This record gives sequence, structure tokens and C-alpha cells, in this order.
Amino acid sequence: MSRDTQPSSSSSAPPRPAAIPPRSIDGPGNLSLNGARHSNDHRHIQDISVAPTLDEVTSLRRPYLPLYAPGAEHYYPNDSVARMLDVQFRLVREDSLRGFYRGMKSILHDLDSDTFTESQLALRLNAGGGYYVTHGDDSVALPLLASIEFEGVRLDNMAGMVILASADSPPSVARSISLKKRLNFWEGSPRLPMGGLVAIVTKRGDVPARFAMATLTMMPNQFRHSKPAQDDRPRIGFGLHFLDPAEAVRTFQDLKAGDLRLLVESPVLYPAVWPFLETIKAVNPREIPLSKYFVPDANLSGIDIGIPAYAKNPGFKWDLTCLLKPNSKIKELHFRPTRSSSVAAARGLLRKFSKLDPSQADAVMDSLNREVALIQGPPGTGKTFTGVEFLRVLLANKVKPILMLGFTNHAVDHILRAAYEGVSTNIVRLGTRSNDSVIKKLTLGRLKGYKGALKALRGKMKALEKKMESTTLSVPTTALSHDEFLEFIKEGYPALADAVEVLPAHVVPWYDEWVADQKDGFKRVGEQANDCGSWEYWRLGIDLERRVALCKAADEDGDKLQIPNHLFDRLSLGTTWLAQPSSLVPQSSPEETDSAGSATSGSTSSGSSSRSTPLELSPSTSRRPSNSSSEAPTPLVTPDSIGPDSSSLLEVPVSHRPTWQLLRERDVWNFSIFERRQIIKDLEAEAKRWVNEPHLATVATLFQQLSSEYEVLQKEVSRLRNLSRAQALSYADIVGGTTNGAARYGDAIKGFAPKVVIFEEAGQILEAHTLCALFPSVQHVISLGDPLQLRAIPNCYEFSVDNAKGAEFKFDVSYMERASTAGLPMSQLQVQRRMLPEISLLISNTLYPDLEDHPCVKQYPNVLGMESNIFFLDHRHPETSMAGRKLHNRYEADMVCELVLYLLKQGCYSEEGDIVILCAYLGQLMQIRNKIQHKVTLVFDERDEKQVAKMDEQSGHIANSGPASTKHKVLLRTVDSFQGEEAKVVILSLVRNAGKADDGDDEPAKKTIGFLKSTNRTNVAVSRAKHGMYILGNAAQLSEGSDMWKSIVTDYTTAQAIGPKIPIKCEQHDTVQEIECAEQFAELSPDGGCDEPCGARLANCRHVCPRKCHADDAEHIEFFCKKKCQRVCTRCMNACEGVCGDPCDRCELDYFPVDLPCGHDVLVPCWQMGDVSRVRCTMLVDKRRPSCGHFVEVECNVEDVAAVSCAHPKCLAPGRR
Repeated sequence: MSRDTQPSSSSSAPPRPAAIPPRSIDGPGNLSLNGARHSNDHRHIQDISVAPTLDEVTSLRRPYLPLYAPGAEHYYPNDSVARMLDVQFRLVREDSLRGFYRGMKSILHDLDSDTFTESQLALRLNAGGGYYVTHGDDSVALPLLASIEFEGVRLDNMAGMVILASADSPPSVARSISLKKRLNFWEGSPRLPMGGLVAIVTKRGDVPARFAMATLTMMPNQFRHSKPAQDDRPRIGFGLHFLDPAEAVRTFQDLKAGDLRLLVESPVLYPAVWPFLETIKAVNPREIPLSKYFVPDANLSGIDIGIPAYAKNPGFKWDLTCLLKPNSKIKELHFRPTRSSSVAAARGLLRKFSKLDPSQADAVMDSLNREVALIQGPPGTGKTFTGVEFLRVLLANKVKPILMLGFTNHAVDHILRAAYEGVSTNIVRLGTRSNDSVIKKLTLGRLKGYKGALKALRGKMKALEKKMESTTLSVPTTALSHDEFLEFIKEGYPALADAVEVLPAHVVPWYDEWVADQKDGFKRVGEQANDCGSWEYWRLGIDLERRVALCKAADEDGDKLQIPNHLFDRLSLGTTWLAQPSSLVPQSSPEETDSAGSATSGSTSSGSSSRSTPLELSPSTSRRPSNSSSEAPTPLVTPDSIGPDSSSLLEVPVSHRPTWQLLRERDVWNFSIFERRQIIKDLEAEAKRWVNEPHLATVATLFQQLSSEYEVLQKEVSRLRNLSRAQALSYADIVGGTTNGAARYGDAIKGFAPKVVIFEEAGQILEAHTLCALFPSVQHVISLGDPLQLRAIPNCYEFSVDNAKGAEFKFDVSYMERASTAGLPMSQLQVQRRMLPEISLLISNTLYPDLEDHPCVKQYPNVLGMESNIFFLDHRHPETSMAGRKLHNRYEADMVCELVLYLLKQGCYSEEGDIVILCAYLGQLMQIRNKIQHKVTLVFDERDEKQVAKMDEQSGHIANSGPASTKHKVLLRTVDSFQGEEAKVVILSLVRNAGKADDGDDEPAKKTIGFLKSTNRTNVAVSRAKHGMYILGNAAQLSEGSDMWKSIVTDYTTAQAIGPKIPIKCEQHDTVQEIECAEQFAELSPDGGCDEPCGARLANCRHVCPRKCHADDAEHIEFFCKKKCQRVCTRCMNACEGVCGDPCDRCELDYFPVDLPCGHDVLVPCWQMGDVSRVRCTMLVDKRRPSCGHFVEVECNVEDVAAVSCAHPKCLAPGRR
């Protein structure tokens, strides 16, 4: 039976949703009527791989997704913990992977399609990467990397076996010629995050495309930046840890030159998901504490809420003395939680004598007497303050350890900082993502325990790493003989071999002449003169040289050649330059070739292999030495003889197509020299593996063995680290972190054994995250938050309760919301200390009928420069939706920027937190950023920044902040990133606006308002302002789409604070002017006041202020006067020729002779006459160096002659200097 003797404070729980009728669901795995859907479809979640499988992605059947509604069909009992875990695991996994599924299905379809070359994917690959966007209402953008190459293998102490890979940099700043810009891009980009989930997709010939899942193992600043493989595509290197070890082996054992390989990134940050999924899989349902409060079908309205288990100990009593006011009439306050009379008495005294307001006191009392407690904190009611005071009571009564968790780093840092400053400094912060200057110093530092054991394990791991390295080096790298190579080509790529052997008509005479030349004295190293063939001729590119000669013959000036001049120069060097595709000849980039010039054409490199080197020309038989000035040989085929239909011969190919694309082509004689080099290089690498296949199999087996041994050591290191972490945590009073951090450090926290768990901003925490934090040792759970503010944001909108489809899953409904809706008592804080009464009215009229205003909010000053502290600018300028930029409204963006600049001119809103621009949509945030970033310093939220960076890259926009004022700081946020924060003035841009109707009336043409129909979002949007709030939107459209917006519009109408023009006020002249468009700010209030001249005289020079009426700098202290200076120098009596605002302390109008202490006479400017001792004499004199005795010529002011070099011959002799 509950020990509460008084009803808890009234609570505003969300309304109960309508019951969802049960529907028949086809079960998972062997419970399905048609059998398992794919190899990863199982009844038990413990058997499900977190990462998707190939047949799972390509499956045409819908996945098994159980409902969370009471009475919904499920194969586990309704009141079981196992059912709760099963539902949460499947929903979290599907939410994180559904977008990836859709994108991968589309990518695999494009790869296997007959029209692949015309697909969006082909376009992205030809561009070297970018974003692949699926079509439809639920489109998803998947980042791609192209031209994936595998370069080596290593063992990593965190990831195990890692495949080193490289790819083309995607189209963006990542291709900048500046290494610094490329590094900055990767450090600030959300692309390729550490631990990110990626798919390595391979398409081979006509075989269906397949993929393997891997995680990234290198941070962006670890990426290697090599020279461009092509003119505009630098390569980036990274590590891949394949989730299936067999795939890692396959990467170096089964590679084909014609393989098309690309990397596809998951759109969801994998490290933010997998810890929860793996934790849920590992949870023993019988170890979940307090489970009766968490099972899905529980009716909590009549449940008997017990006191925490630790409070049931005989003799236990709560000491609340720490909550009393300093001058309280009572000096002590205790109560026994097992006695109802004691609880009631303490509640009354606490309400009267503590530093808490009555609703806060009730909330603390309720939480101390409930083993599972909910505290609802409406905006501005001191939720964090109440939470910190609750912590104070726990620590004063030695109730610990305490685990404090939040969904965002900001929420965690905010309450930990308050606890640090007011309760205890003995705090440990999990993770490394803290942005608070104090809290980031409290992170779990270097581990001190088990040093000896860890050192020994690391030694063994290092030995295995070296063994892996030596094994990698043992992979054969020798060259091939000519016969081996041709045999491989004919067997593996017969179409290519046939295409090379069939010479086009125009090539036949050129080829015959070349063969004749070979027989007449030219020969290849190690081969007979008659062993020539079309393959060798094609590989050397002799036909391309002849086409260059045709171009020269067609236009002697070379002005109309269809090739770049630099390429003409290269080709005209002769066949020695062309004879470099083989690995037997050192490779060089085009840039290196340019710089090498004739040196490349004059010599060849010897091969490193003991085999014969038929692909190399002998120096003595070069077709054209580099110092030859002769013209290219006269072609047998001339421009006149090729005919009008063969004009294509006058165009020399210069393309850079990848090998996989070349192997699909049949017109091999139109391959550029670059493409021939590339295809030879790739085929030669594959041929080596073909020749050395038995050895590679042995190496692969050894790799797997080393990897297995390494994995065993990794697990032991992880175990010892967790023991060490638990030991470090055991000394802390409070351990804080995100729910993700708790899942990551789950084993260490189990050792820490928290007794109390407190969830901050609990309304934003997914229920799955809550379950993962219920460690077996937990006896007391407190949720601080507000289910009427922001919910968690699903990755897939289909799972949102605001979506008609997602309502049946309730995925984004937090435990706090579900429990309060199911009847679990929820205490509510009722006194707000943030908002002006006119602003708090907007939420008290709709969501919080019991909300009260603290007297302090009635003392706020008016917003300077505005006629009213609140205003709704009602307009009919339509929204815009651009590809890749999402929704925005140009009119609102212009008005917001000008309004911000106007308010900054009032002189009192320049600090961070004074003004915030809130945007309903990210596209609007980007519009405003682009317009105002050069004029103010914008302060973003980390979450918004990542999304903006992604959208910038996706749309090709290059963000350039440029020079900005450091004096004025303005917050720029989306509504979703501003919960828990506040500002003096809020400017809210709602974006959604259909414009005027076709018939000319003021009704909108469309009624949709998108996300704005969510009362949770609206609540946060209109409750952040302290002194003033200005909203821009379509009042009629909003009222039609939402009851809450209808109420808000009514409140603004009642206050006469709504209209198509926003009134501004001149504080100097008390005049009011109305602004309808952004341009009017500059016309009516150019300097922040009105359009009257200032007229005041400047304090320093008495010139008249040239500005218009302005509110800032009333004393004109900061104003720089640009008029001519009227001051006269007191020394030379000349009038100053400078600008009035500049100081006159360095007069140089006259020069005067002075006698210096050294005896020299010099001329000095007027300003130096006041202190001659500071004049440096520059006369040249001879002074003796003390070390050698020689004289050196130096300026007179030089005192340290020893530091001057001596030019005497003796001192310059070898060994003396």
C-alpha cells in the first residue's frame, strides 16, 4: 500500500489514445505460417544479427513487427518482461535500418538492371560518389563512396581484423586542392563516423550484386590523403572491420579486376543504436528490477506503489534538514517513510519552511516515497532545480551510488553542472562528448587498476599484430611472364582478348608497319623479335599516337585538336612514355609525368622480378628518344584517306572510366591511354592472385587463425577494463552520462551497482533506453521530464505516434508518457519562473491549467525597440521546397534576419542567450544562416550542425561562414534542439504557408501544417522566451490545422498583437512605425531608432553625430569620428592631418635634429622629441667581437656584438665557424 497520506500534485498526463483494434500478425521465424522470411528471421531476438543480411534486405515479405498496444497479439504473455524486450528490440532495430533497407534494395536493383548505365546510381558512381536518393514519399539519402580498393590487412586493438581500404573523395570540399580544407571537411562532416555501419557492395559481371556489412575503424583525422588518382579526385583511406570474418578473408582472396565496388553508409549512426540492441539481447528478463511497473499490459492506476527497498530497513528515516531555508524556524526535519503520519507531517513542514515552492516540495516528498516516481516539469518550473535538491537529500542520507542519465549530452551536462556546483564535486561523467568546460574534466579518465595484466595482454596482442604484418608482406608481389598474363586474360576475360585481337580497319596498316619495324631491329627485352601481337600494340597505345599525328596533319596550328595540349605533348613523346601500364614500370600520376618531362621518355625502369619482362622496352630500341626533334612519322592513313565517316579518328580519347565499366565495353580501341594503363594494372593484380592461388589460401587460413587468437585477447582486455572502470566508478557519489553511454559501459556500471537511477528529460528517452538502464542493483527510479514536451525523434517517421501508421507501435512514446497515461501517479511542478505572463498564457490555456506565474516574471523589462513584447506577424507569403534543401520560407528568412539586426542595434541583446532564432524546419535554418552569417556570430547546436553539414553536402552547397562580428552572438536553432533552453527574446519562424487562395481571399490554398500539428513541438516552440516572443506564420492555416495553434492565435488576437505589419518603436522619440517587408527596416530605422537625425555632439571632438536616431552607444563612446581632425600639435604647432577618431600621439609632420647619448646627431620625428632616450641610433659603426677580437660593422644601438657573425676569413675557415 502506498505510503502517501496526501494526494500527489495534479499532473497533466497526455490524453489516453483510442484503443487500437487487434490485428492478426504473422509471427517471426518458425512461427510464421509461410516459414522464415530470410536467414535472419528468428523467434528469439538472441538469434537475430543486429546488422542486416543480404537475403533480409532483398526479401519481399514484410518484417515481423509486434504492436505495443494492450491486448495486442504476441507469442509471449502480455504481462511478461520477455514480451517487452522482444517488442522494443524489433522496433528499435527496424527504425534504425528501414531507411537502409529501402536504399539498398534500390541500389541492388539498379546494379542488376539492364538499364544500369542510365540509372541514378551510375550517375553517382561516374561522379565519384555523393548521395543516392530513393524516390517516393519515404525517400532516403544514402551516402556513397566509389572506386573502393583494398590495400592491406592489420590487427587493431579495438576492432580486431581490419581491412585497409581507399576510395575516391566524394564531390565536395573533400576534393579541394588544399589539404587543410580536406582535413577540415572530414573533421566536421557526419560522413564516415567512427564505428559507422557501411555496406561494401560488389557487382561482378552478370552475377547478382551482393554486399557485406562492416564498421569503420578510423576517425576522420586518421584518414590518409594521397595525391589525386585523377585530376580532381583525391583518394581517402580508412579501415573496415567486417562483421562476418569470412568476408574479410574474401576481400583479398577473391578479387576480380572487373568488380564494381562501392561503399554505402547507413543513414543512421550505428554507434547510437547497437549498444541498446546488444544490451536488450543480453538482458535476462528475470534480472529486470521493479518489473511490475514496466510490463506492457500493466494497468498502473490502482497499483500499490511501494517505497524503495533500501528505505524498508529497520530504523531508516529521511533527513530533510538540508532543504530548509537558512533562517527557518525549525532547525531539523526528519520522517520515517514507513509511517503515514510521519510522512504527512514532514510534507506540511517542507512546504512551509523549505526553499522549495509547494509543488516542488510535494514532488520531492512523492519521489522519496515511491520506488518508481514521475516528476513532470512544465516549461520554466524549475525541474532541474528540483532534481538537484532531490540529489541533495539522497546524498545527505548516504543513499548512493546514483546513476544520472539523459538522452542528450546537453541535458546531462546541464543537471550535472548544477549538481556539481550545489551538491557534490565527486562526480564522474561517462563518455567524452561533454561540451561543458567543468563537466568535461570529470570524465572517466585513465584506468589505474590491473595495469600488469593489461600490459601483458597488450604485449601478446602486439606480437600477433607483427605476425599479421609479416604474413601480409608474404603475399606474392612478383611480376608475371608475358605468357602467363595472356593465358589469364584469354581464360578469365575472353571477350576482352577477342576485342583486342580484332583490329579496326584503320588500325591494320598502322599495326603492319609496327610489326615490320619490330622485325627490322626493334625488339622487346627477353623476347624474340617475331613475338609481337595486337595485345602488345594496344597496350602500348601506338594507335593513339597515330591518331595524334592525324590531328596534327588536320590542323598544323593545333588550335582545333580535340585533345588538351598537355596530352598532345605527352603522346608526342613516343611509345616509351606509353609503355607504363605494367607494374614492371614505376607508376606515376599525370602531375608527376608533367614534371618529369623528357626524363620519362628517355629511359625505362628495370623490373624487380626474376621472370622475363616482355612488357618492357629495351633502352636501345626505344622508338623515339626523348631528345629527338623529328616530327611524328607520316601516317599511312591520312585525313583525306579516312573519309567523311571517320572523323572520330581526329578525336583522341582522354576519358578516365573505371575498370568495371571498361570491361563492359567492346570498343576497346577507343580506350584512352589512361584507361589502358588502369585496366592492365588491375588485370595484372588479379592474374598474380590467380597464379598464386594456393599460397593465398594458406595465407587466408593463417589470417583467420591470428584473428581468432586476437579476439580471445581482446575479450580478456575488455573484461579487465570493465573491472577497472567499475573500480574507478565505485568512489563516485554520482555517475552521469547519456543513455547510450550507459549501454556502452553496461558491464562497468553493473560492477558499480547503482542503487538509484534518475532520468533527466525522461519524456525524450525511448522506452528501450530506459530498459537498458535498469541494472539488477537498482531499487529506486525517478523520471524527471515532461511528456507534453518533445518526444524522442524516430529515424523513420512511420514509427512516430504523430503518424497514422506509427500510432499503433507507440515507438516514440517514452516510458514516462506511457506510465502516466496508464495511471501511474505523476507529480507536477506548478510555478513557472521563465516567461512573461502574456507568453505563459499560451501554454496554460491549452496544456497546463494549473500553471502559475511567479512574481519575478512580472518585473521583466519591456523589449527595447518594440511596441509590444509579443507579436504574431500574419502573412501569406508561400513556403518553398527545393531539392535537397527541404522546406523554407524566403519572406520569413528575410524578415527574421532584419529583425535580429534591428534588435542588436538596441545595444542590450548582444550576449549569447539574449536572442534565439527558432526554426520549425532545418531548411529554414540554412536559409537564415546563409543570409546573416557574415553579420553576426551564430551559435549552433551540435545536432543541428551535423544535419546541416549533411544537407550541404547532399545539395552541393559549400558553407562559408566568412568574417563575422564577434561582438554580437545569436543562437540559431531548430525547435527540436532547443528543449531545456531559453532566451530573452525568441523569434519563431514557422515556415508553413500555402499563400493566398486562388479566389483572392485570405484563406490558404492548403491546410497542411506538417510537424506543427504536434502539440509537443508547439509547446516547446512557444515556451522558450523570457521577455519577448515574435512569431512569423500564416495564422489562418495554423488555426485550421491545430487546436493548440487556434488557441494561440486567439490569445494574440485578444492581446491585439497580431497583424500583417510588425510595429517597432523608437525609444528616443517614442514613435511607432509598422514594418511589412524586410527592406523597410533600412528605410524607417537605419540605425535602430527612427529616421530622425541623431544630432548629438560627440563627447571627445564635439562634432555632430552623423548617424540617424540610434538606441545603442547613447554616450557615443564607441563611435569613430571620420571627420578631419582639428587638433594642433603642441610641439610643432602644426594642424593634425589625420582623421578625428585616430589618436594624435605620433606626429610626423616635422623632423628635428637631436644629440643622442652616444654622441651622434640624428633627425627624429616630432612625436619622439618627448623622450630622446628611446630613440635607437642607426648609424653604422665598427665594434669588436669579444670572442675573436675582429671588428664588425653594426648599427650603433647594437649592444650584443657577440651575437653578430664575423666575416673575417679566419672565422670563415672550416671548423672555425
